[in-house]
Amino acid sequence: MKHVRRSVPTPSLDSALLGVSRRRTLVGVTYLVGLIALAATSAAAARASVAGVRVVTMTPAFDTLYWALVLLVVLSTFVVPLAYALFNGGPVLAFGIAVAPEVAVYAVTGTLYLTPDLALGLVYGALAAAAALYVTAYRTRGSLSPGSQVALDGGLLFATAAVLVATVALARLHFAGPASMAARTEPQGYAVVLALALVGRCWVGRLRLD
Repeated sequence: MKHVRRSVPTPSLDSALLGVSRRRTLVGVTYLVGLIALAATSAAAARASVAGVRVVTMTPAFDTLYWALVLLVVLSTFVVPLAYALFNGGPVLAFGIAVAPEVAVYAVTGTLYLTPDLALGLVYGALAAAAALYVTAYRTRGSLSPGSQVALDGGLLFATAAVLVATVALARLHFAGPASMAARTEPQGYAVVLALALVGRCWVGRLRLD
């Protein structure tokens, strides 16, 4: 009896969830993988010790690496996700870039809890995902109404979930934390409102099709 080997389907690099252009999506995936590797390596090095002495305190090179990583994380939270969304669409990849540094660190440390940095990643990742819907719709259909395109339902559902998670995370920090935390998170509310408006407009267009 012959056994037929069937290949398992994998998502294409030019999927609407990842990006419109295959080449640009590959650039985004490469950046994401490199970002995760750097964040995980830095987190592991920060926890490593030799004879009870933390490795990070043994050489100034680690200080340079640390501040370089901080700059990279800041750019990857506020700038790169939105730039990628406007550059190539792809709500999943745009969101992933924003939250990747924090998730990588928590994967290494073995703990995952809501912090201001993670909340910022969720908020701006959600905003990038929502913006990516419009870019994808325009570049694939020549329309700025993602909700009117059934082919983008997967991206719309993902962006909606991302925006809702970001809203809950930011609200929890704002109302459950101290006054200083409320003041720190309040400006990010504008980004959440914008993301909600973008996704809400998509759903209005989608419901009109039914």
